[in-house]
Amino acid sequence: MEVRVRTGTRLHMGFTSSAEDVRPWSGIGLAIEEPPVEVRAFSSDRLEVVGEAEHRRVILRALGMMGLEGLTARIEVKAPDLHVGLGTTTQLTLAACTAVLALSGRQVDPIEVARVTSRGTRSWVGIAAFARGGFVVDLGRRRDGWHHDFLTLPFPEEWATIVCIPRGARGPDEAEEAFRLESFRLDPESVRELRSLVLGLVVPGLMGRDFEEFCRGIEMVQQTVGDAFSHLQGGRFNVRSSEAVEALVSAGAAGVGQSSWGPTVYGFTSSSAEALRISRSVMEQLGHRWSVLVTRGRNRGAEVHQRN
Repeated sequence: MEVRVRTGTRLHMGFTSSAEDVRPWSGIGLAIEEPPVEVRAFSSDRLEVVGEAEHRRVILRALGMMGLEGLTARIEVKAPDLHVGLGTTTQLTLAACTAVLALSGRQVDPIEVARVTSRGTRSWVGIAAFARGGFVVDLGRRRDGWHHDFLTLPFPEEWATIVCIPRGARGPDEAEEAFRLESFRLDPESVRELRSLVLGLVVPGLMGRDFEEFCRGIEMVQQTVGDAFSHLQGGRFNVRSSEAVEALVSAGAAGVGQSSWGPTVYGFTSSSAEALRISRSVMEQLGHRWSVLVTRGRNRGAEVHQRN
């Protein structure tokens, strides 16, 4: 028997609250089709994980936390690098556990898998992207201490997303991220401004398919969040991300920003044709040191396929 789980990755576009808020760690983000995460699990007489070493470590740790390390399966994985701003660890954890549970005939609840494997300790954008896809409005943590409520909105199919990922560069790992966020606070005025931007520009722009309104909202969110994080990352954007931000803006992309801590950077266009033109210009500016791809929003959760 074989189970294949395929999902996309996610762009995190900024927190709209921090730890001390009544709804901590709210934020926004987008599920994207590429780069994808794919896990295939096959019946086997032993447990074997095939893939990059860092991906194998994530999967084995997740299986151990789920109490699945004693199951026998061959697991094959293809995924982007960890710690580049795409939420790979969460997507890989949920995909691998989903595949192994389905292979053994068990019911799969991605929210429960996330809880047991300690995903979503702050942001739930990645969990929502795996479960439902679309543009995610993470409403923050409930008073029970872990669960978040969230909304997902369809991202217009005709809008394209340009994603720039530097080759060989990484952002902070999870331990470093936790250390940085331990004392981080968004001041009340910034929280009010960010929530106003999300509800006043970003969400109405999406629902009304108003590309300029949506992108203006994203840019303003990025400015506010980037300035709040500037003392932790060396500026509104981290040093490596800034190069791609400038290239995207100069080439004509809109809604340009840094995903999570970076170094991945994104921008939007209102059509695929425009995205191809802009991506060529960006590639000329950045050279071979960056991977530049054109993708789109992913308006569905992870796909699970079984074959006997």
